[in-house]
Amino acid sequence: GLIGYSRKGLVSWDVASEFATISVPVALLGAAAAPSLAANTQLLRAVYAVLMLSLSWKLAGGGGDAAASTDGTAATAGGAFLTGLLGVGIGEVVLPQLTRGRGMPIPSAAGTSVAVVTVTAAAAAVAQLAQLAAAADDAAGVVPR
Repeated sequence: GLIGYSRKGLVSWDVASEFATISVPVALLGAAAAPSLAANTQLLRAVYAVLMLSLSWKLAGGGGDAAASTDGTAATAGGAFLTGLLGVGIGEVVLPQLTRGRGMPIPSAAGTSVAVVTVTAAAAAVAQLAQLAAAADDAAGVVPR
């Protein structure tokens, strides 16, 4: 995974950090929203479908440059929110922005995308684990100090 790509020099850390500055905070918001939205599977499917359909339209050439700042930022934020909420989404939106939008070669784009996915998913996972721990404490009657 990430270590292998990094050792081969296939991760653009500057680019990954650009994406992470958007993806990590938004993924944390998605993780925070997860408890209230988790039961609404139809809504979650619809949101994921909209993201994937808009990405497909973009990749088919319907929206022009895939790296246009507003579209790229919106796609990154949408994918990050879904990653926080569902655990999927950020990889699907980052790779096309790197290859088509920035003209990055596929091996470097894959490595950079893995870096963004790793950081984003880890942040969301930590937030969700903290929520689970707090819920377990509440259920057990533990009072926070």
